[in-house]
Amino acid sequence: MYDQVRLIEARTYDRTGYETSNTRYTVIDNQSLAEAIAEDLTLDCLKELNYQIRSNIYDDDFTNEEYTKADIHKRYIGDEDFPELKYITVADKDVPEMFRIVVEITPSTLIKERDEYFSLRGYDE
Repeated sequence: MYDQVRLIEARTYDRTGYETSNTRYTVIDNQSLAEAIAEDLTLDCLKELNYQIRSNIYDDDFTNEEYTKADIHKRYIGDEDFPELKYITVADKDVPEMFRIVVEITPSTLIKERDEYFSLRGYDE
């Protein structure tokens, strides 16, 4: 049978808008756990992006400032009494319309079985 799950997808982009990575997690019907995983994924992506900036991977001074927690923006859905975290973004400082990191939580209905695209994983795995 089907179970309600929260799909957490973390996407990172380079300065041209090309998607450089995509990580997915699924959590069975637990919004607070999904939010905790989304925040951890955002911080992991932030560390990786700062490492690339320190390594001067772009070598063109397009991006030379590291990102901090202040650059993380959370968007919520729902009302004031029951807000649900929808997505977390880290915007590119030089190109405000482009996102470097997007971690999104969406409700999905998936079959509870492992496959190559989605896997039901424990939080500590």
